[in-house]
Parts: sequence; structure tokens; C-alpha cells
Amino acid sequence: MVVEINHTIWYIIHIIFYNMCDDMKYRLFDVNDQDYIKVIMDEHNIFTAKVSFEILEKQLSDVDVKIDTGCNYSRISALTIGFTKEEALEQKELDLKNNVPYYSTRNSSTTESQIRNDRVQRVLGRADRMVNVVFGHIAHNIKIAGMRINDMELKVSYDTNHPILLGMDVLKQFDIHIHKTEDDKTILLACPLYYMSEKYKQAVIDLMQQ
Repeated sequence: MVVEINHTIWYIIHIIFYNMCDDMKYRLFDVNDQDYIKVIMDEHNIFTAKVSFEILEKQLSDVDVKIDTGCNYSRISALTIGFTKEEALEQKELDLKNNVPYYSTRNSSTTESQIRNDRVQRVLGRADRMVNVVFGHIAHNIKIAGMRINDMELKVSYDTNHPILLGMDVLKQFDIHIHKTEDDKTILLACPLYYMSEKYKQAVIDLMQQ
């Protein structure tokens, strides 16, 4: 009887402790006082958010980052996070030496000549001479408007100098609602899928009524 009671007590304590740990896991990411992200589109039809993260031993804090729902993955230029051109080239060569995964990329400013050149260099095994290519590196301590998400791979370019873009590889981790209000404001609300706070759900309801 005593053994059964002890087993029961142990089981109850185990469940309580497990739930506490599980709640702590979620609360760890709940670092935004309002429990969700709210961004208002600016006059240039752009959503921007304050983003912080660490990558390649560089730490960025509360930098303005464009949210781009038309970009399939987030892009970072080494030249915009503190690398010199020489350091960026050295890091690119180091990445190739260490077999860091790399991906071909293009945007509206990519020319057909650049595309052809990159194809030729790939065939020749000279990835170091490819310009429209990005390398995958793990970013740590990522916070978007105060909401933390798990560490993940972000794409880094060493040859271009462009603003940081937040793409769908990050955005797919969020529940997102975009709504245009009666006073002509376009507002984006977002909350990490792992969390989905009640405050966020209510904010969505309130937004749809505006």
C-alpha cells in the first residue's frame, strides 16, 4: 500500500514537473510584452521589423529588416553585418574549403550575363568566382520584434551588398494576418506557431473588425 501511494505521489510530481518544464519552454520564447508582432506598412509599401541575431560571430541588435513575403528564403549580406570586402572573400573561401552548403540565387538586379557566368564557373568547379550564390549558416538567438524563434539556417552572400531580407523560410514559422483598416492602414499581425497566445488571437479578431 505504501509502495502504491509512493508511486502515485511520484507520478503526480512527475506530471506537475513535466508541465512546468513544458510551460517554461514556451515562456522562454515569450519575450514580447504584447505576446505577438504588430507591424504597420510604411509609405513605400514595406513592412519592417526590429530583428536581432548572431551569425558568423557577428551580433546584430534591433536592426531594421524588411519583411519580404515574395522571398523564399531570408538573405544576409556579409558586407552589411560588419565584414570588409577582404574578410567576406576570406570567409567565402573558408566556407568552400569546409564544404558549407551553398545555393544559387537571383533577384531583379541579376543579369543574364551573371547567370551564364555562374553556370560556367560551377561547371569549372570555381564556385569562388560565382557571384549569385549564398551560403547556409546557423543563426542563433533570433528575435523578431521581441519574439524569439529557434536557431535556424540563414543564407549569407559574400559578393553583394544588399539590405537584410526576412523571407518565407522564417515567416512560415508564424501565423500571420494582414488586414487593411478603414483608416487606410495596412497592418501585419504575427505570432509563432508554437505559441499562439490568447492576446494574439484577440488582436486578430479586433483587427478584422477595424
